[in-house]
Parts: sequence; C-alpha cells; structure tokens
Amino acid sequence: MAVPRALRLAVIAATAALLGGCGEDERIGDALAYLPREAPLVATVSTDLEGDQLTQLDAKLRRLGVLDRGLEVELEEGARRELGVSWAEDVKPLLGNRAAVGVPAAGGLSRGSPPVLVALEVRDRERLLRLALDVPEYIEPAGETSGARLFRARGQGRGSLIAVKNDELVLADSRPTLVAALRRRDVEGGLTEVEFDARAGEVSADAALRAYADIESLRRELPLVPSADTRELRRVPWYAALRTVGLAFGASKETLDLELAAATDPTGLSPRELPLAPDVGPPGVPGRRPEPVVGLRNPAHLLRFGLDALRSTDPEGESSRSIRRDERRLGIDLRRDVLDQLSGDSVFTPSRSGRELVRFDVRDPGRAAGTLRKVAIGLPRLSADSPLGLGIEGVRVRRIPGDELLYRISSGRGRLVLGLVDNRLVYGPEREARALAREPVAQLEGLEGALTFRADGPRTFGLLFDPASERTVGDLTGSVDASTRRVRLTVRQAVR
Repeated sequence: MAVPRALRLAVIAATAALLGGCGEDERIGDALAYLPREAPLVATVSTDLEGDQLTQLDAKLRRLGVLDRGLEVELEEGARRELGVSWAEDVKPLLGNRAAVGVPAAGGLSRGSPPVLVALEVRDRERLLRLALDVPEYIEPAGETSGARLFRARGQGRGSLIAVKNDELVLADSRPTLVAALRRRDVEGGLTEVEFDARAGEVSADAALRAYADIESLRRELPLVPSADTRELRRVPWYAALRTVGLAFGASKETLDLELAAATDPTGLSPRELPLAPDVGPPGVPGRRPEPVVGLRNPAHLLRFGLDALRSTDPEGESSRSIRRDERRLGIDLRRDVLDQLSGDSVFTPSRSGRELVRFDVRDPGRAAGTLRKVAIGLPRLSADSPLGLGIEGVRVRRIPGDELLYRISSGRGRLVLGLVDNRLVYGPEREARALAREPVAQLEGLEGALTFRADGPRTFGLLFDPASERTVGDLTGSVDASTRRVRLTVRQAVR
C-alpha cells in the first residue's frame, strides 16, 4: 500500500527523532510518560548525531555500504524533497534528546496491527509549532485536546496524528491512542525512566538503541513458543521465572554491538534450572578457521535442561516415551552414561563439506568407551526420527582397526565417524574429526560465559553488504552467560 505524500511529515519527524540531533547532552525528559507502565514493548533511541554512538554507527554503516553518504545527508535530502523544509534550519534544531517509541498495549500484536506511539521532548518549542504551521499543503489542524494542538495529514480523515504540547512532540497511529497518551501524561500515570531502566536490564546504558519486551504482557497475547501450551511451559522453572527481555544496539570504535538480556526472578530459581551452566569461565575454541565455530562449557547442563523441559511439559508424551525406548534399545541410561561424561568443553563447527563436526571432552574415557561400544551395537536399530538417532536411515556401523576406539557410520548420505581420539569424543568426517580432537584451543579474548562463538565476517555476511565492503568486515564474535538473574547474549561484529 502506498504511503500518502501528506503523511511524510510524520515520517520525516519520526525518522529524525530516531536518527539525528544536536551535540548537547541527551535526556529522555517526559517522553516515556506518554506510554503506560504496562506497555509490552518500549524503546528509547539516541538522537545525537554528534555523539559517540551515532557517530560510530554512521561511520560503520557507510563503510559497509548500507549508507552511501551518511545519515544526516539522507535526512537533509528527504526533508527538502518531500516537505520543502530545511533539515538544518527547521528540523535538526528540534532534536538532541532521547526519543521514546513503544506499543502501548499488547492487543493487536497477534493480528500484526498493534498501536504505536512515538514521543520526543524537543529543544525548540517555538520552532516545532512553526514547522507544523508552515507546511499547510502537507498537514492540517485536527483540533485540540488535553492542551495539545493536533495535526493530521491533509485530506486524511483518519489515521496517524501529530500532537504538539509545549515542548513535546507525540505521534500516534490513531486518535484513540493519541488521546489516551495525552491524558496519561496529564495525570502522571505513565512509564518512568527508572522503570524503563529496570526492565531493559543488564544491557549497555549508553547504546544508540535500548529496548525491552515485557514477557508477562506478551504471554497473554502471543504464543511465545509456537504450538506450545503456555500452561505446560510454565512447568519449566526458568521459563516461569522469565520477566523481561532487554535489548541494546550500538557501536564502538571497532565494532557494531548487540546485547540481549533475558531477566528472570531469581526467587526459588536454582543454578541447575538455568539453560547454561552459570558462573563458569568461557570454553576454549580452535584457532582461526574459515567455518563458524561454537564453544560450549559443560554441554551436559544444556542437554539436561532440554530433557527436564521435555519431561516437565510432556512427561508421558510421545517424545518422552521415544527417549525411554531408545535407551532400552541401546542399553544405556542417557543421564548417567552420556550426560555425566560431558562436563568439560565442547566444540561445534561445520566440516568443509558442510557435515556435522563436534568434539567433547569426557570425564572418564574408560566409561565413555563402554558406553560407545553399546551405542555402536544398538545404533542401527534406531530409526532416523528417533530422539537418540542420527537422523539417517539405513545406518551401518563398523569398528575402524587401530588403537583408537573409532567407528565408521555409513549410510546413503556418506560416511562419518564416531569415537574416541586422544580421549576426546568426536563425530564427523574422519580426517577432520581426528584433526579436531588434537587441535589446541584457547578462550576468545574479551568474552565471558559458558557459550562463545566466532565466525569469519566476510564469509558469513559478505552477501548482505556491498561486495566492496567485504574487506572492511572482520570477525563476528559473541557469548552467552547465565545467572539466576538473567541470561545475556553479547554479539560483536568487527568493522575495520
């Protein structure tokens, strides 16, 4: 659907609020107060193009070829072309404070049409009103309410509205949303900066974009896990304790940075109930390689979390029965014979041919060898869709002669090996599996948590950007760390 030209004033104003401004210290002011305290989705966005965050972000987007000439040039041309106003004289002087953007209510999210609100405390009240009155060919007055002057796109009886009240600019997608926001601001019943910071959680406070999602509000409106019954998911202690998810996106001198923090109520939540092992150092990963690599410390913790979640949500379901059936066919106890062995470091990476390639440290190589012999005998009895199978039909297993306990697994998809090399459990193409077992590992610098990863930026993201930008893209690195207060993902994309 085409956007009416008259609506472009609101688009330019909102885009400017999100992307540009002056060089003074930012503040959020009362912009958040237009949103209700129970708002399910809220973000605040830097508007200071001369500040560190947007300066670095602008430079990196240009180096990646996403922006040809920079944010401010794009906004300047848009203001002149679409509205006939000057960015430097009419729009930019209004900006500099932090903008608030939010969804006031969860209703409508499931239909893909939630209400949306943008609010900004401007730097020049008189210039704001003058700008609204100086483009009559694009917007027209739409009355007053709660002491605010309302404007709408000319010729549009319904739809987006703009309110100007004192030094505050408010944009909403409907009159009811705008009127409710103005009344909320009048009675001081809206969201506060302290509440926003608490819900955004442990993510960078000075990022260009900070946001949060209130999980309790979203649970009532949306199935957060498709086809899953929310009541069953609440039997998983970590999910039941989940309260908000905070997000931060910004830039530093050398990287683009993304953070996600899933905050939980720690009351009654034990470390064993977390998805990842808490309070552990980062795992070691192999040195530079063209394929992405993931390191995971204590993989048994994550696997137990998955098994416990499955048994809590569907204790007598088909998946739980299938696991017990596979354990009997293999003659093993999954937790005792397998998971208890996997408490060290592990490495996951695709092979050169795109097949699985993994390595696990094992606690007791002798016990691991006994379990491996049972698995080798029983594996052909499992179907491809068995929980403990390998997703391969017609599996044939044969011991490879030699001092190492290594089995060749053959099928219509080719050959892989499973076994112990230098007392490490490996699975993948034989030559690469043997090499991975012996490859030295080291922790990735500056990363914390039980899970870390690294990928070659040009190989991973070269197709997303201008081909000429590939030489500017460095490594993509990240980590996930856990505590009873939150699980946090940190991602850094180096830009040279």
